[in-house]
Amino acid sequence: MRQEPNRTFNTAIFLSALQAHMTHAALHPVLKQQLLQQEGKLLPTFDRHYEKLRALPRRMRRALQRHWQRSLAGIALVLTVGQAPALASIINVGGACTLVRAINSANTDTAAGGCARGSGPDTIVLPVGGTNTLTAVNNTNYGRTGLPVIRSVITIAGNESTVRRKSGAPHFRLFAVGETGDLTLRRTTLSGGIASGSYPSNQGSAVFNFGNTTLINSTVSGNFADDDAASLENYEGTLAINKSTISDNKGYGVSSFLGTVDLTNSTVSGNSSIGVVATFGHLTVINSTISGNSMGVSSANTFIELTDSTITGNSSDGVEALYATDVTLNRSLISGNATSEALEIRDNAITIRKTREVFRDASSYIHAGNFNLFGQNGDANVGGFSPGATDIVPEQALGFMIDTTLASNGGPTLTHALLPGCPAIDAVINGTCPPPSHDQRGAARPQDGNGDGGPACDIGAFERK
Repeated sequence: MRQEPNRTFNTAIFLSALQAHMTHAALHPVLKQQLLQQEGKLLPTFDRHYEKLRALPRRMRRALQRHWQRSLAGIALVLTVGQAPALASIINVGGACTLVRAINSANTDTAAGGCARGSGPDTIVLPVGGTNTLTAVNNTNYGRTGLPVIRSVITIAGNESTVRRKSGAPHFRLFAVGETGDLTLRRTTLSGGIASGSYPSNQGSAVFNFGNTTLINSTVSGNFADDDAASLENYEGTLAINKSTISDNKGYGVSSFLGTVDLTNSTVSGNSSIGVVATFGHLTVINSTISGNSMGVSSANTFIELTDSTITGNSSDGVEALYATDVTLNRSLISGNATSEALEIRDNAITIRKTREVFRDASSYIHAGNFNLFGQNGDANVGGFSPGATDIVPEQALGFMIDTTLASNGGPTLTHALLPGCPAIDAVINGTCPPPSHDQRGAARPQDGNGDGGPACDIGAFERK
């Protein structure tokens, strides 16, 4: 037989929470009147919410309390008077509950095809180390897409799973995030997406983002787009990439138009076209490596801040600033790029110029002079500006400064290690670092990398111990 809640106990808790809430409600007459008039009616509903909250795992209860900055009873009361969103649901993918059905459930707050009912911001949990294979186009709202458009707040806990398009299936991207969508991908690999044909199907082979998308400890690799399209395409949205790898995709790695991109503790490498492209927006790169792409970073009419990062081994410019782009460079290593000539088409005229570690056209701005390292062999190889007083132009060749091979040096992403004697080691001597307090791998900054007895931060994404 079902046991009734401890009404006396809960009544006392309810009255305590109500008293605390009334202090807040004093500034809101309508809420105060509602609480006074409906005190008796609210208790049964409070009971249900309170018991439901108490049944949650302790870790989840604490997270809710931190988020709402209230006691458990206070949260129950807020839910009771309808002032807070419903509790989030956890939707486990498996059996009849496919990833497609789980997203539908989360978007619509309903139970869809064997999946738990969504409710508020939802977390979709994928099987540990599993593979979710997509075989057909699900919708064409933003062009051909294999999964339902993300229209609500959804976190996908990947558990090292892969979401991929099946080889031989029709061409489609994996994810599209609508204007109301907010997608977080954790420990998930995206692979096999193909963006082809006409707009918008040819944009964003892995993700086409119009809302908010965040990647954490995730990998985007082996997707295919045209040379002027990207695996991660951001259009008027916000894209955050943290502790993730964007590698070996056909086309751009990351592209943004009229949006904001934050790249932190991540690696963008081996993409057939440009690593990161930003047009009419903001790009922030912190503690990251951009390596082995056809070009490192290209921008037009964009504000860029590049801090504690390494840009190397790209076959054209390391950083290209065009059409009134404003670039600030802080403590970054930009060397070993620019191994080919650049073909430019501007104002219907074709010109060829020498590629550079950093290049700006006459309309753009480069703010340097903050302990950057440019070029090699005594040649900064920058165009349109001069290095500042604290910037370094090394006499060594690249291979005597860094390990030119991306390697697992600790942390979730690959990096280029600094070699002994590299002038980037312990070079930041003005006290501006930290922050950040750790490098791309998570190693503490600063370290005494040159053994002189005094720790100082290194230039670039790697801090040598």
